[in-house]
Amino acid sequence: NSILTEQKGKLIEVQDKAAGINDAYAKLVAGDLKILNNVFYRPGMSATVNVDAATGIIRVSGSAEDATATALVNHLNTNNNTTFSPYLVAVDREQNEQLDPRVCAVGSAYTTPMATVPAGDAFFTAVNYKGAFSENWSDLWIREWTALDRNNHLVNAPVACTTTGTNDMDLSNYIRIYPNPARDMFMVSSSFEGNLNMEIIDMTGRVLVQQFDLNNTESVQINTLAKGMYLVKFRNAEGNTSINKLIVE
Repeated sequence: NSILTEQKGKLIEVQDKAAGINDAYAKLVAGDLKILNNVFYRPGMSATVNVDAATGIIRVSGSAEDATATALVNHLNTNNNTTFSPYLVAVDREQNEQLDPRVCAVGSAYTTPMATVPAGDAFFTAVNYKGAFSENWSDLWIREWTALDRNNHLVNAPVACTTTGTNDMDLSNYIRIYPNPARDMFMVSSSFEGNLNMEIIDMTGRVLVQQFDLNNTESVQINTLAKGMYLVKFRNAEGNTSINKLIVE
């Protein structure tokens, strides 16, 4: 239930040495290491849960036992880790009172599945968002005592959450989905240069379908979805987004 974002280079390392060594990779395969329900957003130029040199969040060393990181990719994808925007209110590194790391309710911090809080462990508090801060100003607990605040990085008054996300442009002019209403499948047609990630979200905010690296024209299977209205959210590698309504009949 963590958010890892706006870092230069890799965000997490799973040590993978030669076969037979009890490293982090061996623990991952054995089920002793679990990476659950996290948001990996804008780590440098990375955008997708794969090992692609240009866009992937995973880097594989030459001596790795799993040369394609297949086990890690499958683990991250099947355990609800996402690369979609948490919609931070404002990211800024200057001493200008512009940093506001709260998450907006429209982003993946609120709309993607949560890992269950460990039972009987009083250290954890169950909340309905990922990361350290909710969208509420009163929950920004680093105010008034941390170096970030005293050195004039943090905002000193609440700012409203945006509905388009940090540094976003509107992709809606570049993307079309059809037929709509749809049954069993629909087509995505994009005139945007570059691949897109996609989420299908129901009206309660649950992410039901994720698809990565969509090309300019591609079909999406929806035969598992019940009849009703859904939101189809697209994001490119720079974090720009578009949200379309979809009717399944």
